[in-house]
Amino acid sequence: MWKKTSDGSGFELAELRGQLWCVPEHSICSYRVGLLEHVPTSAKLGVDTGAMGGLTLFRALARDAYMTELRATPAETEVTEDTLWVSWQPTVSHQAAVRIGYTPLEPNIIDMTVEVIEHAYYPDYELLFSHYTASCHSDDLIVSVGRWTMETVAAHPLFLLLPVAGMAL
Repeated sequence: MWKKTSDGSGFELAELRGQLWCVPEHSICSYRVGLLEHVPTSAKLGVDTGAMGGLTLFRALARDAYMTELRATPAETEVTEDTLWVSWQPTVSHQAAVRIGYTPLEPNIIDMTVEVIEHAYYPDYELLFSHYTASCHSDDLIVSVGRWTMETVAAHPLFLLLPVAGMAL
């Protein structure tokens, strides 16, 4: 499913194609999903300039605390079967291992799985997720997060708050 490219990995489905860049030497954005395109119409679905990409874990926060900016932190990637995993190891300021898996599914779905293993207690731990869509598609994005849907998740056009399993929203 995922194919190696010069600076990341790409996928192509019947109705959707894209690429995940993971470039640790870039300090503003070490990874992002980009070049999202609706295959039948060749319509661009996202913004692909600088740090603006799609489907990106942006920041980790805890109650009254900024923990880290994941998209600017070097990450490791691994492909297992049809899933591309992006992983961050714990640091002194963010004592949690975080990984997100991207699994493209026919005809036009990117299924994402987020895993967090905390090595310290962080009350109200949150992951801030960002997705920059092309302006012509800003009303067309459908999001489902586990048992939550767009009607039940606090959402902003650019950011979606992902509750971590076992944590209160």
